[in-house]
Amino acid sequence: MKKLLFTAAVVALGFVQTALAQPTDPNWPRSQWHDDMRYERSQGFTRDGWNGSGTKLPHQFNIVGAPHPVRYGTHSERFEIRATDDNAMRDLGVTGGNRSELTQRPSRNNLRIGEDAWFGWSFYHENLPSGLAHDHGWNPKLGQWKTDLDAPPIIEFSPVYDGRTEGTHIGINLNDLEVSRGREWSRANRFGYVCTLFSIRQSRNRWTDIVVNTNFADNENGYLRVWINGRLQCDYRGQIVVTPVDRFRSFGVRNQGPLFKRGYWSGHLGPDRWRTNYPSRPIPTFVVYYDEWRQGRSREEVDIRMIQAAGGAPVD
Repeated sequence: MKKLLFTAAVVALGFVQTALAQPTDPNWPRSQWHDDMRYERSQGFTRDGWNGSGTKLPHQFNIVGAPHPVRYGTHSERFEIRATDDNAMRDLGVTGGNRSELTQRPSRNNLRIGEDAWFGWSFYHENLPSGLAHDHGWNPKLGQWKTDLDAPPIIEFSPVYDGRTEGTHIGINLNDLEVSRGREWSRANRFGYVCTLFSIRQSRNRWTDIVVNTNFADNENGYLRVWINGRLQCDYRGQIVVTPVDRFRSFGVRNQGPLFKRGYWSGHLGPDRWRTNYPSRPIPTFVVYYDEWRQGRSREEVDIRMIQAAGGAPVD
């Protein structure tokens, strides 16, 4: 009898741990979710302090634990996009593209345009393709800042298509500049490209630690530095923000500080171009993980390598 009770307790504990790690149904009791996990009708799956963007379907966003990859502590964020999600989203009237992102909510704690700002997080993937031609329509956003949710990203992490490294690396694009400066600048700086950061192929199945230092300047005094796994990979100087103040736009957030979006978004090109140009090549299911996202006033506050070495607390 004691053995049966012990076995039942172990099974129950395993169920609770699984539920905590990976909620799959918005009707699950919230007591079985991670403390930060939320489900809102207007937002979908999200977490405290963030809005969901395209996370309406249960598989699209979870806060997970082992056996999923975790950079530090006990949990990480898991984003999944399937080839059919764009159609499902259209049916829900949410979006016309494959998207699963968290969007930072406006806050007095957000860092402002012109201020020195530091950010850090870790990124993990298993199967992002390397070397796809741009006519696949595959140009995902894997982290982006916006001053207006209707405007182009001011800083974007996405595959590089600069004429030399066609979709083989993740780089930095300053799309606000690319859109505002016209065709000639766009030809010279395709998609606003300014820096190459890391290889898609070499980063598979391992955590990539990212640290960003910028002032989001709307003039030529701007700077953007990015460290990958402790090594400086980008040192850009110049304007970053162009989007003008427009108090009549419903999503205008410029004066509340740039908002960060993380997760996976296939871009406006979406999977339709892939299906049209390469009908015999199936679109994979893409899964990416994020962990230890932080913002602060110094590198010591956000660099996971420094924090881990000092025995600092994880962001769980």
